[in-house]
Amino acid sequence: MELPVLLITNGVLLPNAKLKVPVKSKTNLATLDRFVVNKGIPGKSLVLVAYRVEKEKKVFETGTVALVEQVVCWSYNNFVQYTIHLVGVSRAKIEKFAIPVSTVQQLYAVEGDISPELKKEFVGGVRELSMSLSFDRIEDSFALKKFLNEDRLEDLADYCILATLEIPIRVKLANEWLKEHLKSVATIGTRDVRIEQPYLPRVRQIPHKPAKNNIDELESKLQNAGLPDNVKERVWSEFERLKSMGQNNSEQHVLISYLELVASLPWSKSTPESIDIKKVSLATHNLYYIF
Repeated sequence: MELPVLLITNGVLLPNAKLKVPVKSKTNLATLDRFVVNKGIPGKSLVLVAYRVEKEKKVFETGTVALVEQVVCWSYNNFVQYTIHLVGVSRAKIEKFAIPVSTVQQLYAVEGDISPELKKEFVGGVRELSMSLSFDRIEDSFALKKFLNEDRLEDLADYCILATLEIPIRVKLANEWLKEHLKSVATIGTRDVRIEQPYLPRVRQIPHKPAKNNIDELESKLQNAGLPDNVKERVWSEFERLKSMGQNNSEQHVLISYLELVASLPWSKSTPESIDIKKVSLATHNLYYIF
């Protein structure tokens, strides 16, 4: 199988994973222009993602066959920048490396039995790893936790190992990597990553006082309001009607608001100020003629 080559020095594209790659080097730009932009069809074009250490020419023997999902292009001051969106299809053994086209053989995972001891150790290490990740990698923590819940050891091992096909060996190698990595972590947080049930809005429960206490409080306010005789009889009649109402009566809230307003009015309060009507009338008359 012959595929155009895209060289990467930072990161690894795993099968079924997605990766956005900024295309900057002349080699990758030439490959993109020749095989994807001009001749390829986004969503159908396959490329080989090959890996090498930066500033070194040697390419690793194992790469990734990837599907070109999208190509994004933007320009600024006559400078053109591409970003290619890739989806991992499978591992690939590079039989004959060449630029711009290499010969590869697609590789697929080989199933196998995993001992309970190795599985227990591996799952424990992954759980510890998910707890040690910083909050800027919270998506990785969720992915690890999801794989743990679904018992997908092959996908968990993919986070560490690309070249090994046999899943039991991959789990073992990933387990060794986990041990070394967790040793280097100075402090491991105690937070756990939980995948909640579908979110339901939680309504804060406000303590509800019994209606009787509210009515008693309103009665006390009315007694201390200093109601004049000409309104007292009517107000207390409405209050007695309120007490006889049921809890579900739609008029109850309106009547409570009315009586609260009555109780808050300054019935028994007065001020020493007086208004001189003649003086006010003269000032108003003069102001009228000024305008």
